[in-house]
Amino acid sequence: MIKRKKIMNLNETIYNDNHILTIEKNINGRERLKDIEFGDLLVKLKLVPLGLRNQITDIAVVWGVMEGEVAIEEVYDHDTGNVIWENHDGDWTDIDNILTSTLLMYGDLEQTIGELI
Repeated sequence: MIKRKKIMNLNETIYNDNHILTIEKNINGRERLKDIEFGDLLVKLKLVPLGLRNQITDIAVVWGVMEGEVAIEEVYDHDTGNVIWENHDGDWTDIDNILTSTLLMYGDLEQTIGELI
């Protein structure tokens, strides 16, 4: 088994739950772009139960650069510290791919508030 390399210098970007992201959606066989609030995306991907949607107001994304590529390490509730999603060594699901590609393409991760050591 190959171990995933850890990113040494991590950054954190904090979003309001109603921050607008864009997702790719297949409508009538054609790829379309659709805006969605970050909190709603987490519910749609079943990472957050619908009943907790309104309790999460600030969402933190921990990310860094590994071998020249930006990688998402973790998504968590900034107020409680509860981890919503974490990078893992196993096979990735569609949920993993949708969340990370959406954040990488439309998340403006460079609006970082600080570097984590």
